[in-house]
Amino acid sequence: MLIAGEASCEQEKPVPVTVEPVQVRVVSSTNTYTGVFHPFKENFLSVDEAGRINELFKQEGDVVKKGELLAQVTNLSLEGKLEIAKVTIKEAIARMKLVEKKLERQQTMFSENLISVQQVEDGQVDFVLQEAIVQTRTAEINRLQALINSFSIRAPFDGQIIASPFETGQWITPSSPVFHIANYESLELKLGIPGNLLGTVPMNREVKVFVKDTENQLRGRIVAVMQHVNKETGNFLVKVDVENPTNLPLSGLLADVEIPIGQPAEQVLVSRDAIVRKNDKTYVVVSDNGIAKIVYVLIDRNHGSQAIVTAEGLSNGDQVVVRGNERLSAGTPLLINKAPSKQ
Repeated sequence: MLIAGEASCEQEKPVPVTVEPVQVRVVSSTNTYTGVFHPFKENFLSVDEAGRINELFKQEGDVVKKGELLAQVTNLSLEGKLEIAKVTIKEAIARMKLVEKKLERQQTMFSENLISVQQVEDGQVDFVLQEAIVQTRTAEINRLQALINSFSIRAPFDGQIIASPFETGQWITPSSPVFHIANYESLELKLGIPGNLLGTVPMNREVKVFVKDTENQLRGRIVAVMQHVNKETGNFLVKVDVENPTNLPLSGLLADVEIPIGQPAEQVLVSRDAIVRKNDKTYVVVSDNGIAKIVYVLIDRNHGSQAIVTAEGLSNGDQVVVRGNERLSAGTPLLINKAPSKQ
């Protein structure tokens, strides 16, 4: 009898557990969609005129600063044309000055009634023509100089060189980018959303972005919702800007994004650690005045570290067991420890 009594007392001994409160609050319905990271800021750097790479100062993978010289390209033909243009404009300026002095003399002589008005007008026309020649040749020099200046290829912003397919000495054309440069401080995702959800995705909403196959989570914001469904894919496009403060090299990687769909609604949320699955049943254990109570639930979806559930008998503030729940049965006395509050 004493042994049986001792066993009975052992069964009634409270089981230490940790609990967290049930939350009933308004939550946006979300679906998860996958996209590919692209740099928000990138550029393909090329020259405005064909030339030969004289020197490469940076290579693929190098991190560069805005304005930093990346490569120097030369075109001897253009440089020759510039030298000729500089000589011809000196001649044109000298000719214009002679015509201008001649016109001044003609105007003086006309004021003394020594020549006709026609001769003065002819002098004015000649001066205007010479002035136009100087302006034309000046514009040509500026054009040639701008082309030659474009041969000094500089970084348009802070970033990293993604590709540099040429080597020193190679001939390049305007259609052949010398560098592909990108900045990873912010990234962009383009997501295809089923057309039947058009009109349900809110603009300017902050979203969670999960990098595929890693534990990295970033913050994003919906910046564009295209009000057009692609006939081939049946999707409309949503653009998400993603903050990347630590410059993680994510370009080209996949990301899952939780996109809010429709209007927010009141939901029941419990910690995902509270969910117990046993014998094809899903339930949580509630502390009912220190006694274990089994409440069966249907899981709608995960919401961060919580799960959105449907259940009868769960109210806001109810204490559900999050540690030690797997071994509990209905009616077990509980020794309660509350989990630290999550900020």
